Formats: sequence, C-alpha cells, structure tokens
Amino acid sequence: MVLAMNTKIFNRYLVGAVSALFLCPAIAATPGYSATMLEVSPGQGERAGMIYSGEHGLRTEYQSDGEKLIQIVNLQKREVYLVNVAKQSYMRRSLVQTGAAADYTRLQSLPASPCEGQQGLVCKSLGKEQIHGRPAVKWSVTSATDKEGAGMTVWLDQKRNLPLRQQLPNGATMERKQTGTETVNQRKTEKWEISMTGPDGSSRVSYQWYDPELAVNVREEQPGVYTRNLTDIKPGPQPASLFDVPAGFSEVTAGQGNTR
Repeated sequence: MVLAMNTKIFNRYLVGAVSALFLCPAIAATPGYSATMLEVSPGQGERAGMIYSGEHGLRTEYQSDGEKLIQIVNLQKREVYLVNVAKQSYMRRSLVQTGAAADYTRLQSLPASPCEGQQGLVCKSLGKEQIHGRPAVKWSVTSATDKEGAGMTVWLDQKRNLPLRQQLPNGATMERKQTGTETVNQRKTEKWEISMTGPDGSSRVSYQWYDPELAVNVREEQPGVYTRNLTDIKPGPQPASLFDVPAGFSEVTAGQGNTR
C-alpha cells in the first residue's frame, strides 16, 4: 500500500537538509564523521539531533512534534528522503527537485562553473581576482530567460569553490572573510565572518567556525537569531546503510492526503 504525505511537510523539513548542507560543505572530500547537532533560536527554542556525513551522503536525525524524523541525502542515487520512523513511511525527492543539485554536486568535485547542475542559468567567467587575500574566480550569473541580462556577480574561492563575495542587481551584497583561527568544540577551526547588506542599506553579520580537516562548520552563529553547534564529533567512515531508507518502510506520495 502506497501512503501519502502533504508536499508542504516534506518542504518544511527539507530546510533541515539545507541547513545541514551549510554545516557540511564537502561531504565526499573527508573521511566522514558523526556528531550531535544543536540549534538554538530565541524564537523557536532548541532543536537537537544527530548528523552522519560520509562518502555515501548525509543523514540527520531529530525529533519534531514528538515524532522521530530522519533526513537522508543519498549522493550515489542523487535523492533526498524524509523518513517518519513512527509511521514507517518516507517521501522521496531528487536533488534536482529540491533545488540543491548544484550544491551537492560541489561536494563530490569542483564544478567547472557555478551554473553546473542549475537549470535556466547562464554563467560567464570574468577572470581571477584576490578577495581578502584569497584567489577567486569572478563569475557573471544570469537567467537564460532574462532579456535585460541583469544578474548576480559572484567571486568563488578558487580552492573551496565557496562564495567570497556576491553582488545582486538590486544592490544587495555579501562578503566572506577569514578573521583568525580558534579551537571550538575540541576542533581546530578557521573563524569566518559573513557580512550581508540589503538593498535598503540594512546589514547583518554572522560567523562560521570551519574545520578544514573534516570540511565542516562546527559552529555557526548569527547574533540574536540562531546558533548551530556540532559536539561529540567522531571522525571516521560511515556505513553506506545509513544513507538508505530502512527496509520495510512504505513510500509516501504527494497529493493523496496527509500521514501526520
């Protein structure tokens, strides 16, 4: 019997996968690890869970409304699963459907262009520049259907392929720079400052503590908004079975009701 789940529920918890992506910017490039993840937000309280990262993908486990949910990104199959343990059901999406195909492609190898894996975008290389002392490739990113040609300019770190600077047509900007090194949660990290300015001139700053050995942010903070921490970090390979749906679980489809 094929069960059903409202698509909005899947999308709601897909946000967790996107958050985990920023915590784990290079899954396949490291030996892998497991860790406890704690997110604290003044408006929403605490959310704790487990995270497993390895060459086969990314898995996060957490409680929501009294139910255990598991979010799995399977890199080999290029699919994302939301698993409801209590109901022994799951919902499936491809990386393309989630809009994260290009981001997860970047985890396995550096793409030739930031448009790789992104439909409807056109990228043009504008050469190389130094941004805060780091070599970067400057790109123009536009929509294939935009006749005006207005788009975003992005400077990607040549080594890690992460944006060091972004400029949007509406005047919004982002700057990322390393401000030092610190030991956080018993890991040696690089401290990065991310400054964002809106088109109206408003600004905010957030921070990331990046572990270069595991290629993961072990801490993220936007003062007054949220903090995310990885603790009890255990480096090492993770079993491939962690990144598959448990045997006997039924697939849920959208548009036929709601299992919750």
